[in-house]
Amino acid sequence: MGSSTLRQYGASIDLEACTLRLRKGTLVCKVPLESLKGVDAVEGKTESVPVVNFAAVAICQHAEPKQVGRKQAVRMIRKGAHALLVRPRLQLNAAVTQNPSDPEVEALIDEFADVFRDVPGLPPMRPVDHTIPLVPGAQPVSRPMYRLSPLELDEVKRQVTDLLAKGMIRPSTSPYSAPILFVGKKDGSLRMCIDYRGLNAATVKNRYPLPRVDDLLDKLKGSAYFSSIDLQQGYNQIRIAESDIPKTAFRTPFGHFEYTVLSFGLTNAPATFQAVMDRMFRPYIDRFVVCYLDDILIYSKTREEHLEHLRLVLEVLRREQLFAKRAKCFWAQPQVEYLGHVVSSSGVKMDPRKVSVVRDWPAPENLQELRKFLGLTNYFRKFIKQYSTLAAPLTNLTRKGAFSSLDAWTPECQQAFEKLKCVVANDITLSFPDYSLPFRVEVLSDASLYGTGAVLLQEGRPIAFTSKKFSGAETRYTTGEQELLAVLHALKEWRCYLEGRPFTLKTDHKPLTFLQSVPTLNRRQARWMEYLARFDCTWEHIASKINIADALSRHPSLHAAILAAPVRRMQDKRLSSLSSDLAARLKSAYARDPWFIDQNNVGHLSMQNGLWIRKEGSTSQIVVPNDDSLRRDILSRIHEDPLAGHPGCTRTAELVRRSFWWPRLAKDAENFVQTCDLCQRNKALSGKGHGLLQPLPVPDAPWESVSMDFVVALPKTEGGYDAVLVMVDRLTKMVHVAPTTSSCTAEQTARLFFDNVVRLHGVPKNVVSDRGGQFVSKFWEALCKLVGMRINLSTAYHPQSDGQTERTNRTLGD
Repeated sequence: MGSSTLRQYGASIDLEACTLRLRKGTLVCKVPLESLKGVDAVEGKTESVPVVNFAAVAICQHAEPKQVGRKQAVRMIRKGAHALLVRPRLQLNAAVTQNPSDPEVEALIDEFADVFRDVPGLPPMRPVDHTIPLVPGAQPVSRPMYRLSPLELDEVKRQVTDLLAKGMIRPSTSPYSAPILFVGKKDGSLRMCIDYRGLNAATVKNRYPLPRVDDLLDKLKGSAYFSSIDLQQGYNQIRIAESDIPKTAFRTPFGHFEYTVLSFGLTNAPATFQAVMDRMFRPYIDRFVVCYLDDILIYSKTREEHLEHLRLVLEVLRREQLFAKRAKCFWAQPQVEYLGHVVSSSGVKMDPRKVSVVRDWPAPENLQELRKFLGLTNYFRKFIKQYSTLAAPLTNLTRKGAFSSLDAWTPECQQAFEKLKCVVANDITLSFPDYSLPFRVEVLSDASLYGTGAVLLQEGRPIAFTSKKFSGAETRYTTGEQELLAVLHALKEWRCYLEGRPFTLKTDHKPLTFLQSVPTLNRRQARWMEYLARFDCTWEHIASKINIADALSRHPSLHAAILAAPVRRMQDKRLSSLSSDLAARLKSAYARDPWFIDQNNVGHLSMQNGLWIRKEGSTSQIVVPNDDSLRRDILSRIHEDPLAGHPGCTRTAELVRRSFWWPRLAKDAENFVQTCDLCQRNKALSGKGHGLLQPLPVPDAPWESVSMDFVVALPKTEGGYDAVLVMVDRLTKMVHVAPTTSSCTAEQTARLFFDNVVRLHGVPKNVVSDRGGQFVSKFWEALCKLVGMRINLSTAYHPQSDGQTERTNRTLGD
């Protein structure tokens, strides 16, 4: 951007914020200086503005400017909004991109100059060409064209002409047809893509595996020199089988064409390309070469080795007639960017460009923006301690309907958002695993928060972090089960490192160290122990205050000192409101409670800062004296804390036990929760809700509908009867009463019904009864079906459903 352009847009530099500020009237745009190598600025108010080329967009419909994303900018411009668009061209960190002036390396590159020339035309036939098998019965797919801007039309014409000249496309008469669209490249230019979604839906999928990025990076252990090679137009260097070329046809304003080479957008393109690369470099893969599609990385321990490895790789490219883009290759570097990471001899760290994007990310205003942010941070979750826990308030908003308005963005969400950005900004380097050294796994699960966390270590250096958010059911596990679940998740995540070799498993939950000697286990625990038996691990207890993984599941902002007593468990946010006034009340209550005067009662307790402390395993609890008001106040503070969320009886008792203890605590917690006004007003009842209650229809004729019920617990007669069966005609209210016993069976009930109703009035259309054992038995159901009677059972615990019989029963009782 020249000085004239800077003056035109009133450019100013804010050194404190490290931003370039551009202004055009009321339009304002701020661009981070560190991301700018060159800037193009355009002002526009038409649909033809190539927004896809621009990374930072400032929109102003009224007086107040607003920064939005590219898609939203397109929609707003089409509705008549003004826009100031800025396109920054990002520059890699100088330490990564700067090539050394090594004469031997330069001579080697010059020797293979033919590998770096432009792709001359149609590539040679290879053992692996791309095929497009279709599912049986598939018909040719044809889609209409999309509208293109003037800039895109010029780009179509230029690229089609170039591809025709190289033989990569040819005119087509195929019944297939797909529309074209454009996406922006990193350098600001446009890439023409074909929308093959219709064809892809009818294509049989190729399941050739792509390598895991983690596995590729693990192979770089001990390397000091790195070179990366990026193939130019990598897909276009693979041929398509002649019989499948017509399926790739696409339409443009300048004609109908079809690809002779592999094109972006075809569903099986990555699988085919990876298969080609694996075949070519098979002798060298995992020795000094890793390939992920068209990104080739050469790694070596010494400079001499590296020069030899480079020569071998370049010879393969020359032999196979594959061409690389020299401007995007880096040679003999101590560190290099690869697959979104920066790798060096010391380990792997995050790409600083992506870190900058996360650090400057504005607070999301809708679900789409939130998903973009989480998608970017999730890519680096292995660098982030307890990612699942930190991101839990944000991931909860991705549920259906959770982020329907800005009101859903709570202070807790903003805190999690800022914390994630802060953690990503830290320059964390993960070491490469060394399989000749023993591994150590440190695990901590804090049931008071959202999930579990663990760290994999070697000689005190982190190899990887992992975390797992608790599901709804897992949050209700006992503390011990949650701790064991944390171990299980860590072992599953790092099975490839740990299986088949001894390692140390450290946890701050001491009961887990005795797990092998537990005599009885429930089914869930037994299933978990069966999986743990696959590993050769030694359990070791570690104090929480020195556990590296402790920070993984405990957000620093959730820690607050409550009392002066050095109690580890007393640093939970839920008790942050309990200050010195509570300590004073406790001390005062001790003096009034005679239980604490007897030394036999307090012999197992310890006094710290005037408070009686009870030890249970690794947990320290303040013993609360017999003061109903004090105990209720503690329950109230913990139960009603915003971070607790008014938990249930069991959960409230569990939270209190982390810092306090008194006899019958669980019963007191149950009574408190059951009398909590807010819980009773707002919490939904468990179980299924009631269905729609409707009145029974009025019968059309006498004895068409009969209601039945038993009246039991009557005085026993001389004949041994202590109950009666009441049968009422629902239309005429006529009643038949038959004596029976309280143990009357379904067969006996049927006999009484036939003797008193069917014999005198015929078979009714339906029978109304409660859900007594006689009326829900298979015998009664089969009998009614046989004679053509419909059974109407009243609603459980709702006798009003059979009000006619109930009213008759009352008359009999009176």
